[in-house]
Amino acid sequence: MENKITIILTEDKKIEMSSDTPDFKELAKFICDNPDYDVERIKIECDDTEFDGTSFRNALLETIKEVRKSLQIDKSSFLSQKEAIK
Repeated sequence: MENKITIILTEDKKIEMSSDTPDFKELAKFICDNPDYDVERIKIECDDTEFDGTSFRNALLETIKEVRKSLQIDKSSFLSQKEAIK
């Protein structure tokens, strides 16, 4: 049986995905479009009582933070190289 995970970003923005094969495209787009969004606000709901929403949320937050950190490093490196070319 396929269960549904709901990622609550704001009161008005919720993303639903399958717990069997989650698709993170919409979440990634939201995070990229809202770089100042406080990921600590994310809440997780699931209709499967055995689903560990807390662990899923923690892994999700850690991944988002790591990606943001990596993007900042890449952006800083790009800007440094751009300055060196001038």
